[in-house]
Amino acid sequence: MPHTKDELLEIEAFFSKDPECVPLARKLFTALFARYPEAQLKISKSQAALYEPGPFCMVWLPEHGGFKRRTPHCLALTFGLGERLENSRIEQAVEPYPNRWTHHLLLHDSADLDEELFCWIDRSRAFKQECLRRRRKQSDDKN
Repeated sequence: MPHTKDELLEIEAFFSKDPECVPLARKLFTALFARYPEAQLKISKSQAALYEPGPFCMVWLPEHGGFKRRTPHCLALTFGLGERLENSRIEQAVEPYPNRWTHHLLLHDSADLDEELFCWIDRSRAFKQECLRRRRKQSDDKN
């Protein structure tokens, strides 16, 4: 399903809590929508996320501390992988379940929207799809 202008308006409305973040959020989601046309946008109280069918990329406003390189008017992006990603851009990586790593990084400007970032999101999408396939197979095997 192709993404619509209405979805970009939803993105703008969500990130309007920090109006200086809106242009970066718009640019990010325009690129994400082009790269993942089948992904579904879900906006909650705290984040805007892409699902296909599970969440693989979440973007939010890091309103409170916790990130060393947090600056005013930046975005936080979260994605999951099956292993810890060692990279200086990663602000925080946690393993909430064995072999499931959640990574957080900050986006300060459009230079951060590079191919390296989108490759990590590609990997996160593939990882989420594989997790869901395994879960379905385990469920089928039980029945």
